[in-house]
Amino acid sequence: MNLARSIVAFLLIPFCVLVHFVLATKFEVYESRPLWAIVVISASLIVLSRLLVKSKAYKKSIFLLNLISWVFVIGIIWWSQILTSYKPFNKSDLLFSKAELADNKLVTDSGNEIPVSTLISNKPFTLFVFYRGHW
Repeated sequence: MNLARSIVAFLLIPFCVLVHFVLATKFEVYESRPLWAIVVISASLIVLSRLLVKSKAYKKSIFLLNLISWVFVIGIIWWSQILTSYKPFNKSDLLFSKAELADNKLVTDSGNEIPVSTLISNKPFTLFVFYRGHW
């Protein structure tokens, strides 16, 4: 019975991640921190930890499930909080003076080179849009 509980608690963790992913991608239910998933994952980790401490049979299997669960949860936290977080947008990164751009040349889609100084000579503002192709 303890092994069955630990397997169910173990499977609830990726199931919550999958349900959150499906809700976000298919049904456009976006949550930065889904409380329901946090509660279910926390309860699963608590059940796994308690089973590890209290069980006498299947100790190695329950320990392995505990270890995999904790690594998976730490990986999810790292992925969602660190890997996918972006630096705040800084508008000053996009502003260049005309003197900085004047010596550069742009290549058109037909292969012709155009000096940037001719494009920005008489205009107060210039917007460059770089098209990356069909993708």
